[in-house]
Amino acid sequence: GPLQDAIAPGHWLGQFVGLNSRTERWEFAGSPAEVSAALVAVLDELTPERRAKLLIPEFRVARADAGGVHVLTWTKAEWLDSLDVR
Repeated sequence: GPLQDAIAPGHWLGQFVGLNSRTERWEFAGSPAEVSAALVAVLDELTPERRAKLLIPEFRVARADAGGVHVLTWTKAEWLDSLDVR
């Protein structure tokens, strides 16, 4: 829930031990707001089958603006993870 999202153990623990934490830098031609909107549109169009293959059967976009996108995702085991795009 919100506390787990705020503490984000998957982020700092994953970075500490090198598991399930990855950072990539991509460059996009659009403005930050356009990129955020495009990412949300792609997520919204995912079918339940595709979300299951991506291991994000449930998700909620918590923030999407020019500053970035923060997506809360839940695994089948109800473990909260997040996807951050800045």
